[in-house]
Amino acid sequence: MRARNHPAQVARRGPLDEVDDRWTPHDLFEDADRRFGPFDLDAAASHQNALCARYFTREDDGLTQPWHGTVWCNPPYSACANWVEKAWTEWASGRARRIVMLLPANRTDLSWWHRWIEPHRDAAEAPLRVVFLPGRIRFGRPGQPTPAKGDRPPFGLCLIVWGV
Repeated sequence: MRARNHPAQVARRGPLDEVDDRWTPHDLFEDADRRFGPFDLDAAASHQNALCARYFTREDDGLTQPWHGTVWCNPPYSACANWVEKAWTEWASGRARRIVMLLPANRTDLSWWHRWIEPHRDAAEAPLRVVFLPGRIRFGRPGQPTPAKGDRPPFGLCLIVWGV
């Protein structure tokens, strides 16, 4: 038997709406907002699923915009490395007071995790904390903001928090 990776893990195609366009569950966001907010910016959203009054869509390209204040980001999971690198850039600039990013917890073996997260996470002097979330979270989709039963990714999630 030969192992096969999911196309999103191996392709260099960039984000695809049918794979990456998911709605963050409101209860998850509300809990994060209570713990780490209030959030000023949703850095990776659409007009239909934005969680903050100020947000960047795919057309705005949150990777090229400055982030200010307290930032929420649920990036396209096919491009995690770019968004994590952007978060570090914004954190280092001082524009963002705090950044909270929702990421797949099963990517800890990838090079971007070992470059941008692992050397910094949870160390006493580091501005970065990782919060692993229990269970598998259901996401809504365009035209279906309420998650369907069983429609969840095959992996757990974590919050990466800059500015603990």
